This record gives sequence, C-alpha cells and structure tokens, in this order.
Amino acid sequence: MYVEAPIEVQNAIEEQAQMFSMETAEEVDAFWNATGLRQQAMRKAMNEKMANDYKEFVSEINESAESQLGYDPYLIRATELMLQNDEF
Repeated sequence: MYVEAPIEVQNAIEEQAQMFSMETAEEVDAFWNATGLRQQAMRKAMNEKMANDYKEFVSEINESAESQLGYDPYLIRATELMLQNDEF
C-alpha cells in the first residue's frame, strides 16, 4: 500500500515514522495503524463492492423493467425530464 501511495503520502509517512519508536511488532503495527493506509484500503474495497452491487442491482431492475414493459425505461425517464423542462 505504501509503494502504491502518492509520493506526498509516502513523504508524510516517512516524517511520521521519525516520531515513532518501532522496536517491537506491536509498535510497528501501531505505526501502520496511525498512517491510515489500512483504513483507506478497507474503505476503497468497501466502496468498490458497493458500486458493483449497485450496478448489478440497477442492471437487474432494468432487465426486469424491459421484460415487463417491452420498451426501454431510459426512454421513459428521458421523456419525463423533457416534459419537466418544457422542451417538447
């Protein structure tokens, strides 16, 4: 994660490392927890999962709507927006 981080983040971590005593595994672990890299990686993974789940959910809705309606629901939404804007 450190290697993939932008250079500014790497520099900040190096500066932060100078303020930590890292003689034991617990101290090293506490340092990496303090950098926030692990939390950022977890948030990124959660965000990606949520986005993928949402895309799958919307895809299922669209497929279901198309099979029930016989036409594209996006066409209905575009028509609705056009009428709301009085652009017809």
